[in-house]
Amino acid sequence: MTGATWAKTEPAPAERPTPLADLGPPVGRVLGIRPEDYRNTAAGFVTLLLAMAGHSVLETARDGLFLASLPPTLLPWVYLAIAGLTLAGSTWQRRFLSSVSKRRTLSLTLLVGAVITASFGLLSPLHHSTAGLLVFYVWTGLLATTVVVQFWLLAGEVMDFGQAKRAFAVLGGGGLLGALIGSLLANAALLVVHASMLPLVAAALLGAAAFVPPWF
Repeated sequence: MTGATWAKTEPAPAERPTPLADLGPPVGRVLGIRPEDYRNTAAGFVTLLLAMAGHSVLETARDGLFLASLPPTLLPWVYLAIAGLTLAGSTWQRRFLSSVSKRRTLSLTLLVGAVITASFGLLSPLHHSTAGLLVFYVWTGLLATTVVVQFWLLAGEVMDFGQAKRAFAVLGGGGLLGALIGSLLANAALLVVHASMLPLVAAALLGAAAFVPPWF
């Protein structure tokens, strides 16, 4: 036995979390979103908000120009064209874009959509051309359908079942809020510009939305 003394060391008490450590931002608490959901939820919310705001502006331009210039009897043919092109586009996407990530696909769709939408405001005399109005009407429906489908496919891929239960309602709310904002923005823009210029406003919103999916 040596003269060394053995000191009994007490284990350090475990650090207790503070009462507010896991509460997260107030909005997250109200909506039931957990900290690990914040990034995907925020990115998805902003993406759908901007995309639906752009679509709402396009709808205002489409309805104002089309219904003021062309008979409603053309609408069934327009919707048939939208349905047919949507099916063809889905087939093409599965065949040629299956190796591209859903994030990149959505970003590219929004970016290309913004460019084509802007061309309607810059190049096509929408309020003078029957063919231009028909193509524009079909384009608005085709773009909205494609973007919405791609968005929810991406959301389903990046979120697990639990996250989806918590966040999908919030993402849907972003779409509703975007539609409201787009409608208000279109009505305000019509006070100073002709409806044929609204595609430029929509293109700006769609272009902004194209840069959000990489954060999803």
